[in-house]
Amino acid sequence: MLLTIILPLLWVKPDQVQAETETVAVTLHKLVFPENGMPQESENTGEERLKEYPGLNGVTFDVYDVTKDFYQALAESQTKDLKEIQRQLQGMDLSKRQFVAQHTTATVNGEDGIAKFDLSKLTGDGENAVYLFRESAAPSDVKSKAADMVLALPLVDEKGAALTEPIHLYPKNEIVQQPFEKRIVDTKDSYQLGDQINYHLTTKLPSSLSMYNKYLISDHADNSLLLDPQSIKVEIGGNIFSGYQLQATQNSFKLNFDLEQLKPHAGKTVSVKYTMTLDSQERVDVDIINTAELETNFDKITRKKTVKTGGKKFVKVDVAKRDATLAGAEFLVKNQQDEYLQMSGKTYHWTKDKGNGALVKLISSNEGVFEIKGLRYGKYRLEEIKAPLGYVLSKSDISFEVSENSYTFSDGILPVVNQRDTVETKGSGQRTGSQRVNTALPQTKQPSASSSTRSQLPKTNMLKNLSMIIAGCLILILIVSIIVTRRKKLKG
Repeated sequence: MLLTIILPLLWVKPDQVQAETETVAVTLHKLVFPENGMPQESENTGEERLKEYPGLNGVTFDVYDVTKDFYQALAESQTKDLKEIQRQLQGMDLSKRQFVAQHTTATVNGEDGIAKFDLSKLTGDGENAVYLFRESAAPSDVKSKAADMVLALPLVDEKGAALTEPIHLYPKNEIVQQPFEKRIVDTKDSYQLGDQINYHLTTKLPSSLSMYNKYLISDHADNSLLLDPQSIKVEIGGNIFSGYQLQATQNSFKLNFDLEQLKPHAGKTVSVKYTMTLDSQERVDVDIINTAELETNFDKITRKKTVKTGGKKFVKVDVAKRDATLAGAEFLVKNQQDEYLQMSGKTYHWTKDKGNGALVKLISSNEGVFEIKGLRYGKYRLEEIKAPLGYVLSKSDISFEVSENSYTFSDGILPVVNQRDTVETKGSGQRTGSQRVNTALPQTKQPSASSSTRSQLPKTNMLKNLSMIIAGCLILILIVSIIVTRRKKLKG
């Protein structure tokens, strides 16, 4: 912080220097620095310097006459330490002190942060005047107001000569970094393949951009997210802004702002909106990360957002022998509205049209496994449209749920069972039937008309068994006849 008492290079008593004019010109240079970037303390001598630092507009200073307070404190001081007197006056109650002037810093002759005052050199009592400058208002991003400054007239150099006017004052401020926020519009807990995700970045421009030579806003996403460059929309203060250069790839963009076009909008809110599409179903049960950055020559602020997509794994097995996996089963995926999942390009849609050629079809492999990826969290069903060879087609849908980690957990693999068809079609050797099964336990059999008819037909080996029974009966009758005949002979 700048020392805020304005001391003469050689302070003299009021009767040693006579005022050549009635007023003194004071130019206040309000300097601005990034947070924690203020240089070391230096004494404000009233001479012009510190030209290399940028100024801050919009800061208001009030000037009060504190001559009596200053000289009273000086008279009471044992050490006559002017810095100590200044500290006594800082923060004093000014409600009963004479208000002299008020100015707000602005751009003057191309220099920001300037406020000019013309102040009387003498009080009404003929004393050399002493003024206190207090910062009364500042932009919202100013970290803290500058301490009060005390200007004790006259200011002279080491030889006792009055300083050339105007007198230059250099109060300083640090600007804090404005918030940089990122959000997903209408955020959901999960997304399906092809969903568009709308992002919104907001920040507030610093109240002074003079000290900046770089102002960039960028976003870089996981490869699963595809950027639509045409969706990028930049607004400042609610109005469309185009003063930037855009660099874009499939998954990222960078906005390099033109500082000269940006400066007139200092202190206003910047809004960046854009859309990305979930373009891949491979990143299941993991965070799909999207990272935005605000970068200046002083700071780099990072904000991340994540989205997720889900899935489910299945295994097709024999209902009676769970380690016997079944290949070749085919399924459609349905939602709770009885709509079928279809894929168009890299986008999932739902349709009532079961005959749609783009329906997603799941087929069990030689190991019996199959899976679905890229779905939102929720409840779904499988509709079996083809059973494994030699097995009964399920007539009931198979319910399953997609949730966080439902694809990753190995114990989350859902068995889907089929029962062997024990009925052979006559002359073909192929098994048919209508046994209904589900994912956990075989469902109760719901016989159809065809199966009732087939159940009345003789099954394999039935005729042979009947012949053996008849032959056995004939042999038994023959034996009984022989025994009866012998008994009659014995009696005779």
